[in-house]
Amino acid sequence: MAEYLLYFIITIVSLLAIIKPWIGILSYYLLALMAPQNIWWWIFRDIRVSAIVAGATIIGMLFGLIRNKFILKHLVNGNNLLVLLLWLFITISFIFGPYVKSYQSEGLSPKQIYEITNKMILFYFLGCLAIDKISKLRYFFYLYAFITLYYIYWANVQYFTSSWYQFNFGRLMGPIGMEGGSIYKDENMFAMVFITGLPFIYYIGIYQKHRIAKYFILSFIPFGWHSVFLTGSRGGLLGLLCISLVAIAKSKNKAMSILLILILGLFYQLQGGDVIKDRSKYITDYKGEGSAEMRLTAWKGGIKMIQAHPITGVGLGSFITAVPNFIETSGRVAHNTFIQYVTESGIGAGICFIMISIGFIKSCKKNEYVYEKDFINSNELRLINEAIFASFCGLLVVSLFLSLNTYDIYFYLLIINKSIGSIARQSKVQTCSQAGGVVLA
Repeated sequence: MAEYLLYFIITIVSLLAIIKPWIGILSYYLLALMAPQNIWWWIFRDIRVSAIVAGATIIGMLFGLIRNKFILKHLVNGNNLLVLLLWLFITISFIFGPYVKSYQSEGLSPKQIYEITNKMILFYFLGCLAIDKISKLRYFFYLYAFITLYYIYWANVQYFTSSWYQFNFGRLMGPIGMEGGSIYKDENMFAMVFITGLPFIYYIGIYQKHRIAKYFILSFIPFGWHSVFLTGSRGGLLGLLCISLVAIAKSKNKAMSILLILILGLFYQLQGGDVIKDRSKYITDYKGEGSAEMRLTAWKGGIKMIQAHPITGVGLGSFITAVPNFIETSGRVAHNTFIQYVTESGIGAGICFIMISIGFIKSCKKNEYVYEKDFINSNELRLINEAIFASFCGLLVVSLFLSLNTYDIYFYLLIINKSIGSIARQSKVQTCSQAGGVVLA
């Protein structure tokens, strides 16, 4: 019965994606960031839901472009050029990388990674075009808040119901699909969901006018902290500290923000658990701790790869294959997003990643002009802008310890950032037009 319901939902969503492509964009990111096929695997089975929705969305976007429904000039900016260059460097590394053809691993092949990358970047540009109004951006923003809330619920249920099969040596893994695979099977990757999603919940709560609604929403924050503790992720713990410090720095109510981080410290002592506390001891004192030393070994190998292949890198998806040839170690991933980019796709790709990240932060600062005057929807845009800024800072901290090259969350935040700027400019033009003013380009 549930499977028939899924077919019905897929049909409706696909039709809506053709008529209103922005719904298809939302559906794509829901599937990419939540991965419901791993949660309810007995319903999804081998149905290629993501491919069906993606195809319908692309058709809808093509129809929209033919009918001039989208403003193409929204794509013309420095950060989008950098994203395009990043894709170009990745493509070059896939074609000319010296270790691509000799790939040997049980993980994703270079071809599979290239296909994932193409889809991520394609939907980034489609998202920049489709999410062009505040009503669409609102749904797009709240989508990740919903995903985070669900995973906070899911993570805590595993703990309180003693579902120990979901734990790997005391560390909570994300939902695992029918074939044993999952984008959140790695505990550190699962922690990333909460680090990037908690700022969404925090700022939604902070900007509530009604006190009951405010404290009800904020009451989910400690459960989010607990979810991070359950994963036993040191990178997640640092990311949690990062987003908390950003919230304090940006908050007008310093007392409340400082109180929040004091509660976080107290909650860590009471509910952190032995696993995360023991692992956190090695954040600075890494010697003798296997996981930390493995990362340092991989990074040292990465430096030698850059020196040997600065232009093409060793090849897309080939870090695991190449690293034993540069340093005495077994095959392993880089455990660092920047190092993964620069070693596999060359210095150009690494520079693009850094410049895109810097551009994001600068754009968040630039978007703040919408607060200075009473532009249309200025309060809502401020909420979204502050949330994604904190989320992105947390993501960058986590990316120092994880290879996030094949995860859509980076581009998801970029779309929101880009859409805020476009909507703010439209609101400024509209406001000035209503006031009889003139906007100088």
